[in-house]
Amino acid sequence: MRRADIISDIESLAGVTSKYRSLLGRALQQEGIARYATTHPWPHYRDLDYITTIAEYTTGTVTVTQDSKTVTGSGTTFTVAMVGRKLRVASDTAFYEIAAFVSTTEITLAVPYQGSSAAGETFSIFQDEYRLRADVFKPLSLRQLEDGTVMIGLGYADMDLINPDLRNFGDPIWFSIVGRRADTYETGTVAVTSGTKTLTGSSTAWTGVDGLTRGSRIAIVDTSEVFTVKSVDSDTSITTYEAPTTTDASSTYVAYINNIVVQVSDVPDAARSLYYRYHRIPAPLVNDYDEPDMPNEHHHHLWWAGSSVLNSLLGKSSVAKDQEEKFLRLIEEQWQQLAKTAPNLLQVKESMDTVSNIGILRWPSEVGRPLGF
Repeated sequence: MRRADIISDIESLAGVTSKYRSLLGRALQQEGIARYATTHPWPHYRDLDYITTIAEYTTGTVTVTQDSKTVTGSGTTFTVAMVGRKLRVASDTAFYEIAAFVSTTEITLAVPYQGSSAAGETFSIFQDEYRLRADVFKPLSLRQLEDGTVMIGLGYADMDLINPDLRNFGDPIWFSIVGRRADTYETGTVAVTSGTKTLTGSSTAWTGVDGLTRGSRIAIVDTSEVFTVKSVDSDTSITTYEAPTTTDASSTYVAYINNIVVQVSDVPDAARSLYYRYHRIPAPLVNDYDEPDMPNEHHHHLWWAGSSVLNSLLGKSSVAKDQEEKFLRLIEEQWQQLAKTAPNLLQVKESMDTVSNIGILRWPSEVGRPLGF
């Protein structure tokens, strides 16, 4: 069922004209698909991706000065990719986030160095926090393939207790969702063509931007339009779900990188692949020919979600309430059918795994059930 058909049906149910069509389009996305998608761990929204961990870097020596953010290297090859990683000098307990890359022999810390000034010190640069894809609503499980280990999920406070000073290095066995890191990428310019779902970059390096994936949002400054990334095709080409309404040959832009971040422990000391299953955010329903990113038999649920919003705005509160209840009832009926054929349980293998009950995100519908990711 196409977006245009759903909106037309809602207008017929509510007995209104097309003047509410723009509002209905937004209601379908926010009150319909978004609510439907996040109510239960639907099997059709499960996906798989991977994290590649970063090896510890220890080549050369560094000079540090107390109360200074500047770190000077000797025999080092610092890179811009090290921004956001953590630095520990010699046997210090403290570690510091790297805020900026200056050169292959100089980096800048986020806060001033608090230890004693020293020259020619050994050091370690490491990374224990990693961004997931932009379309991740909730990670479900992580696997560390080197040892064939299913990683154990913890709350962030429990992660801090396990490895408080980040000194334990090796293959990760624990993970924690620590939040979202809000960054932007604005290098280069972008060209857009009306009706064409391709953003063309100039002096851009989009494939190398950590976290710029399907689901990321890009704002075009000159046209004031915002687009959702469908795929990053090359350093200079991105396909979007939405089509621009105007043409601009060269504009500044802002790519918003605010993906979920997970912390892992032990701290990786080598490049490893950590595969994760996740519940994804559905594709946006933006064009009249788009079909909802859900099974066909679920499409009619959106009638009642959109109609409930519309009738509420028209002052028909009792009708809106009835249709809201119908929407929620249909969702629950569908989940009862699917839950029997798509179980979502974690198999506990050792008594040690019981610690994974601490801090794990659980769906409202899973309360009282066996632990599920």
